[in-house]
Amino acid sequence: MTHFLTPGSQILNYLVFPKFLLEIDDLNETAKILYMILLDRARLSQKNDRWTDENGHVYLFFTIPSLADAMHKSEMTIKTALKALEEKPEEEEIVEKVEIPKAEEIGTSLGDLFKNIQL
Repeated sequence: MTHFLTPGSQILNYLVFPKFLLEIDDLNETAKILYMILLDRARLSQKNDRWTDENGHVYLFFTIPSLADAMHKSEMTIKTALKALEEKPEEEEIVEKVEIPKAEEIGTSLGDLFKNIQL
């Protein structure tokens, strides 16, 4: 039986894929999906006032193990994808700064993490 989408159909949870990622040929799919997951988490942080500092900057926290679990990838693959996002040339830079502290937790301001996107 074929099911069609109707105006009353419930849409399942989804991730937003920013169109500019399609134009970056030398960024692998893992890095692109990781960006989408971080963007999704950033949007949740943006909606929750507890994740802003005194200057109104939004923060997100996502451990490397949690990212690895969410993507069904190894922690090394996640670190490699984060590095790929961080190392884009300036004209294509999409992640300005991502630090991987020894505690293996990413905690950074959205202003430092995302560039070239509208939330």
